[in-house]
Amino acid sequence: MAVTVTFVSKVFSVVLLVIVLLETIVALRTIQTELNPGCDDTKEDCAGGVAYIKAIGDQNTFHYILTAIGPPTVLVIKTEKTTKDAGISINWDNFKSGNITEMENSIKLDPSYKILYSYGVVFTRLFQYNDTTDVAELGKLNLNKTAFRVFDFSRSMFEWFDLKAISSDSAIKLRVKNSSAVMGQTINNGSLEFKFMFFDHMDRATDLPHLQYTEDTSQFDFKLMNINTGNMSLSRFALETVLFSTDPADRDMKFDETKSIDDEYTPGVFTISNWLTRPEKEEQGGYLQHKPVCYTKAYRERAVGTYVRGYGLTKVTDVQYLLNQSAVLAYFGSAKMANLRISSTNFSFGLSEDGTFTKTNYTVWTGSLGYGKPPMDAVSSLVVVVISVGLGIPVVLIIFGGIFVCLKKKSDPLLVDVSKNAMSVN
Repeated sequence: MAVTVTFVSKVFSVVLLVIVLLETIVALRTIQTELNPGCDDTKEDCAGGVAYIKAIGDQNTFHYILTAIGPPTVLVIKTEKTTKDAGISINWDNFKSGNITEMENSIKLDPSYKILYSYGVVFTRLFQYNDTTDVAELGKLNLNKTAFRVFDFSRSMFEWFDLKAISSDSAIKLRVKNSSAVMGQTINNGSLEFKFMFFDHMDRATDLPHLQYTEDTSQFDFKLMNINTGNMSLSRFALETVLFSTDPADRDMKFDETKSIDDEYTPGVFTISNWLTRPEKEEQGGYLQHKPVCYTKAYRERAVGTYVRGYGLTKVTDVQYLLNQSAVLAYFGSAKMANLRISSTNFSFGLSEDGTFTKTNYTVWTGSLGYGKPPMDAVSSLVVVVISVGLGIPVVLIIFGGIFVCLKKKSDPLLVDVSKNAMSVN
């Protein structure tokens, strides 16, 4: 019997090893990062900076342009691959000017690339409100009795650290240096940050909520910490977000929520949300994906998780002035930007009875910006094998045990049929 158990254990170990080998990271793209391209930061102010990332694949290339000159923006351009070592060019004086006329077309992609699709995200405003009734939901607030502050990410409201000084090839950071005097310097010294990561393979993030990513995906963390909430002792926050794409403007985007019985990767969370730029053909469109959870401490665990609520999509109207200060205008120009498909929504952070933001003065939320059909959670192959082996081992032991007993009975002289020598009893 011991031999049988040892054999089964060895088989199990071999199966696990095979799974690990099959799931070994395989690079599918080459990532190239350039910070402040064309700006000599030893001679001039790069005003927060621009990060340009190329993710080069066998068939195509994704170009990511990130900046907090204007509202924090990520522009993604999918092109055919070219043998030419080309990238973007920036007219820094025009881009930094903030003047709409001068800004137009101040960011250009080399014309050797054939553009296949473009999309991206702009973070436009941050809302702070005093949730005295602890409803943790924007739609249920009594606006006449709720204290609000609106932080728009305009050029005049915030000064940002130069991303070159705080970023690396693997992580681009957009971090607030300070807010304007109008805001009372409520948010300063890194108390608000966006961090973006880029990938050359498929895998999952190491931190909760362990979002899955692909080689066509970037992930971001939005973090608030050590904020002077002033006289709002029960502060909560919400982030206004704009998603855009080069699809026809007369069609709508879609917010899709999918539920699952599996919470293997994010314990206690059974929903994943996808904001789709092209719902009619999502495998050829962009998306913003997140799980409805954020964390109130730097060390992420289930005990410090709270809710992230997404709201309905709306047309962009009252934040158009912010888009006119962004890299979207600088790249597309006003005429092309008017024909983009654009929607906006808010993401609010917190759940009733969680103590509000004021309790820990820390919130971090993770999302993904990607192209193609959004990845969905499924029971991992390792779990399937473990369950199968766990159910199969008892059966194997019974079968091998039965065979062993039968063979032992035939070969052992002590186990003989004594019925022939038994005395008959009348």
